[in-house]
Amino acid sequence: MGPIENFLTEMREQPCIGSELVDQLEGAHRAMEAEALSNMHARELLRAINWITAHTERSIVERLDQIQRLTSFKTHVILNMPHFTGWT
Repeated sequence: MGPIENFLTEMREQPCIGSELVDQLEGAHRAMEAEALSNMHARELLRAINWITAHTERSIVERLDQIQRLTSFKTHVILNMPHFTGWT
């Protein structure tokens, strides 16, 4: 399993997080993986989300917050992820 799948599993283990939310995130992840096969921008976004979710020393809320920040851009952007998140 990759970082995103591990993150989803971690979320499912938390009783305070509804399974519907995790199911929706899992569906979005599958759709993004399919899109990434032919779309460079989707591949880069998926890579950035992998980077965020791999930071298991951060809480679920912190990682979700960074994913929300990342996906809120209205256009394609090039980011230095450590600079963007403030994480190393």
